[in-house]
Amino acid sequence: MLVSSIEDFVKYIPTAAGTTWDAIATFMYDADAEMELMSFGTNAMSALEALSADNDIRKIANKIHCLLGYHHSIPFTDLIQTKTGFAVTNTGNMAPASKERVERLIAWCDDQINTLMDLLTESIRMNSNLLSEWKKFSGYPQIFDCLFVTGIDFARSAQVEGNKRTVFLKEKPNLVSNQNNVLAPVVSKKYLAELISMVSNNNITTDAAPVITLCKQVLGQIFIKNNDNALKTLNEISNLLESDTTKYITYVSSPEYTLRHSANYENKQEDSTYFFGM
Repeated sequence: MLVSSIEDFVKYIPTAAGTTWDAIATFMYDADAEMELMSFGTNAMSALEALSADNDIRKIANKIHCLLGYHHSIPFTDLIQTKTGFAVTNTGNMAPASKERVERLIAWCDDQINTLMDLLTESIRMNSNLLSEWKKFSGYPQIFDCLFVTGIDFARSAQVEGNKRTVFLKEKPNLVSNQNNVLAPVVSKKYLAELISMVSNNNITTDAAPVITLCKQVLGQIFIKNNDNALKTLNEISNLLESDTTKYITYVSSPEYTLRHSANYENKQEDSTYFFGM
């Protein structure tokens, strides 16, 4: 487990100075399981735990672990169960915080967790050893099935209000749908899959980089409902791919390219191979 003592916990959550490890241990075990089962897998979690205590990536992971555990514990930290129901603990010096203050604390935890998850994702992807361990996680392909990998990444191409990761995760099904229904007819299904694989594995080639950038711009433009600019950017993508076919072999070898360049091809908008701008 990343954090396993109240001393380390309080370093990341100073407001918890008045609690004990026994009071939060169950929630910390739950947080550990959540990080492993939902986000990183056993191998990556073990690799994070093996990092030194002063490693910056380890510190980010530690704080996420603490915030998750704290977030889960907040509704229950002052509750005790009696024979007649639940009661709120109190002392002569301290009274329970108001509902509004507790809700603000929970909202702050949510915001911090999402922001730090983006930072941890970016940090792990820059570390080849950690990335190789993360890729062993069975859920990795589902996490990285989009050209955007984080909310921070998404916000570079779209106008995002609120927490970037929260907006990104909410929008992600639409982004994946637009990849398949808007981008794939232009770049081809095969090349789109290759581009997503490059992003997932963090090994984007020099030739693919501008294509990915333009594809992200299209998705961002659709998100903000700027469809006119999205169509213009789709034209840029098609012109780029057609400008030097030696660079884009996967695209050139695709059924979409073959059909598009056949003598009898008609560019009909209702077709799945509709080529924007022709």
